[in-house]
Amino acid sequence: MKNKFLYIVFLIFGVLFQSSCSNDFLDVAPKDELSSESFFKTEEDAIQAITGVYNTLSIGWEFEIYWTLMDGWSDNSTPVYIPGDPRRIALGGHSATTSDIRNWWGMFYRGIRRANVFLANIENVENINEDLKLRLQAEAKFIRAYYYHHLVYNWGDVPLLTEPTDVEGAKVARTPKPEVVEFILSELNVAAENLEANYSGANIGRATSGAAQALKARVLLYEGRWEDAAETAKIVISSDRFNLFPDYEQLFKKENKNNREVIFDIQFTSETQPNNRNILFQPPSYSGWGGLSPLQSFVDSFEATDGKSIEQSEVYDPENPFDNRDPRLDMALNRNGSEWRGSTLNTIDGNPDGIAVTGNSTRSGYYVRKGLDEDHSGAASTSYGNYILIRHAEMLLTYAEAKIEQPSIDQSVLDAINDVRARAYGTVRSDTDNYPEITTTDQNKLRDIIRRERRVELCFEGLNVFDMRRWRTAENTMNGPIFNARGEEIEKRVFDVSKHYLWPVPQSEIDAIGSGILSQNSGY
Repeated sequence: MKNKFLYIVFLIFGVLFQSSCSNDFLDVAPKDELSSESFFKTEEDAIQAITGVYNTLSIGWEFEIYWTLMDGWSDNSTPVYIPGDPRRIALGGHSATTSDIRNWWGMFYRGIRRANVFLANIENVENINEDLKLRLQAEAKFIRAYYYHHLVYNWGDVPLLTEPTDVEGAKVARTPKPEVVEFILSELNVAAENLEANYSGANIGRATSGAAQALKARVLLYEGRWEDAAETAKIVISSDRFNLFPDYEQLFKKENKNNREVIFDIQFTSETQPNNRNILFQPPSYSGWGGLSPLQSFVDSFEATDGKSIEQSEVYDPENPFDNRDPRLDMALNRNGSEWRGSTLNTIDGNPDGIAVTGNSTRSGYYVRKGLDEDHSGAASTSYGNYILIRHAEMLLTYAEAKIEQPSIDQSVLDAINDVRARAYGTVRSDTDNYPEITTTDQNKLRDIIRRERRVELCFEGLNVFDMRRWRTAENTMNGPIFNARGEEIEKRVFDVSKHYLWPVPQSEIDAIGSGILSQNSGY
């Protein structure tokens, strides 16, 4: 999806994109689509149209706020902007009228409709190569499955729409989550059979067969289907298509885009479409908005270099708390004393980067560092790294967790975890003198290890919130006070176990479709 692959979407789907954001998404067809009669004629039309299906992932602030601030709804961090909806969600104060929740529901259904329009009209394209048609159909099915997996793990039961609908046709009830999950898995099976293993040139960024298998492994893990999840993750791991990038911090840099660890990502380019990660997360001294403030509990979750928690470690020094720590800690966040773009940060009492000095200053004494473009010298709002949505390290941890939970614990489980841990220390699994190797085969101990490892390795990639929900730990970790680097209480969060494991269906959707058809989640 580079250059022309990314940019054509503005001609096809983008003209009225912003004006469509307030529509009731299941009630009326968006106005940002060309008619099938006038457009789906040639092979080139089909290629351009599939680009529009991808681009719900990357156009507009709805996307960036959702993907970049998701860790703020977990115990990793808190959103900075006090009046904003992401912060309201983190505090447990959201409702069926929360605007961002409505917008994200609409964002996913807008993407689903684009996939449905594509799939309904691809047969009208004349003289298209049959293999290409199957591949493009598989791409649309993959993206539609990706959107649906976010819908079911945020809202539970959701309307399952598989073809373009008119006003009356869109008035459908919610489909039980198990049925939607089975649909997702079936779509991913078809996609895996028909997608290519690799792409080059202008096609880099399209979904691959490995991406379909990896997303399938994630969904199976979330469903607790341990044996199937482990088997599917192993297919990805054993394919020899993906591997760990040797440097954890550099993995996310723009100069290393499309490396072998990336399974599926969103492409950004300096020529046509940058992302806004720099302005979202940099400190205000660099014109940033401070986006998320990593919490002290998250900082404390990083082990010491002896592989023990800071409560148990003999090498941890509370007077020098960042010495002898998992290297990923300083790769993930900026803290007091961090070097950033040629300066030493004061994130405790500095002006404007200190705690709560401005509306864009950290609330905790920490800023997100991971994935920022440190070398970029232009406007703070532009950076060119890709957003990685699925990567090889996740598959290793998925495989390990699924095997632990079966339980079917063998050396392959330890190898998968140790591969990830060793890379954090800049070495390989066999070099056990230079990283804290995991050797235990006790299920309970390994469960704690894999959960900590996922939290640390995958931080700020939007997965921790789903992990907390499926582990049913959010009622503990998201309930009560949160603290800053000084040990001061920032605020209190509320997590109501009777409702907060799911988001509310937007009230505007229920009003448009009818409460007798579209029901609300319990407690809202």
